[in-house]
This record gives sequence, structure tokens and C-alpha cells, in this order.
Amino acid sequence: MKDLIDAASMIDLLNAPIDVPSHVGADDDQTPPKHVAKDVVGKIQKLRNLIHPARALCEGYDPRTFTREQLDEYKDLYESLMHSLLYYL
Repeated sequence: MKDLIDAASMIDLLNAPIDVPSHVGADDDQTPPKHVAKDVVGKIQKLRNLIHPARALCEGYDPRTFTREQLDEYKDLYESLMHSLLYYL
């Protein structure tokens, strides 16, 4: 995953503008993404790493504490990342 992130960063794929409608939603949805992908990819990667039980235990992460608000936040982060990747297609 780190290699993919590094490669995307090297060719500036994670820096799509966010002052345009998101490329992820419906065609008539004019809502722009909330985040620049390069600013949030590390946060997404950290949560992904916590899926491994040993890593979660080492870092004291308890998935039962994951809230609906956090889920909504990560959906926004993911949408911003997808927008950036689709923007350059």
C-alpha cells in the first residue's frame, strides 16, 4: 500500500482540486469533495493497518469504540481520495 501511495504522490495523483464537483457522486450532484486526497491518505492508511489484530492490540485500538461519526468522516475521506484518482482519468 505504501508503494502505491508513494507512486501516486510522485505523479501528483493525490492533488486534484476540490473546488469542482466530486467525480464520485451522481452526475447531477454538484457537491465538491471535502478534502485534498494527499492530506488524508495517511489517515486512511493508518485505519487500514489497524485491521490486523496484532497491530490493533499493540496500538491499543478497540474496534468497538468506532462510532457512526467516525464512519461518516472516513466515508468523506475515502470519497475525496476516489475523487482525486477519478479526476485524472
